[in-house]
Amino acid sequence: MTEPEHGTLEAYLGGCRCAACQVAYRRQRRRLKAYGRWEPFTDAGPSREHIRALTGAGGSYYRIGLAAGLTAANITCIADSTYGKVRLATEARILAVRKADVLAPSKSWMDGTGTRRRLQALVAAGHTQSVLATGLGMWPTNLRLLLDAQRVQIVTALKVRDLYDRLWNAEPLSATSRQRSDSAAARERARERGWVPPLAWDDDDLDNPAASPAEGWQRSATRPAAEERLADALELFSYGLTYETVAARLGITVNSVERILLRHDCYVLRRAS
Repeated sequence: MTEPEHGTLEAYLGGCRCAACQVAYRRQRRRLKAYGRWEPFTDAGPSREHIRALTGAGGSYYRIGLAAGLTAANITCIADSTYGKVRLATEARILAVRKADVLAPSKSWMDGTGTRRRLQALVAAGHTQSVLATGLGMWPTNLRLLLDAQRVQIVTALKVRDLYDRLWNAEPLSATSRQRSDSAAARERARERGWVPPLAWDDDDLDNPAASPAEGWQRSATRPAAEERLADALELFSYGLTYETVAARLGITVNSVERILLRHDCYVLRRAS
């Protein structure tokens, strides 16, 4: 199948988040809103049927989510009919997943972008490489290789994703002066290498090689796309919806919803820890 041209709505719905595709998406969104025809969601039926076909062939929700750049929770909510609609971009990602993408053996290899970004973000947050290596059950020397790896084994990518989900908003060890010193050294190394913390990423961008950290993640500026997503989230919250429901409606993860609110100082809507 021919790849859609960059700078078009089709490319954006296919998962591309380059500047040209984001402009095309925002232009189409403004146009449809002006005509009162803006509908960012579509029936989840086609996505649900495709997920069932993939699981019927032996794929798991986790593998499908990995291939689509979504989480297993996203796939589960769509598959079990919890949500009747999904975002157009979410549908495009799911329908693009092939059976071969979810049936690869655990020793197969995949692009290392998401693995690198997750580990680098945790180091930028102050988690030391020795702590991360212990969490992954590997030697620190192997962990250092993953920080720059271009390709990784699928089983390793899944382990790193689980570790990241546990630690992205957790405080690094700081009970002793040595731990505090090591944590500060980890942050300094990340700054020297240009690694950004978890707050700079939306979960659905971590595995996308074309994606970049959110502009203004240090609260110096905000990008239009982020403002639009914030507006969508606030509107959904105004209906009394839960974090899980808002995340599913936006086609992103609960963690991404939290980060959007944090970037814009919307503390009143943060979940109780």
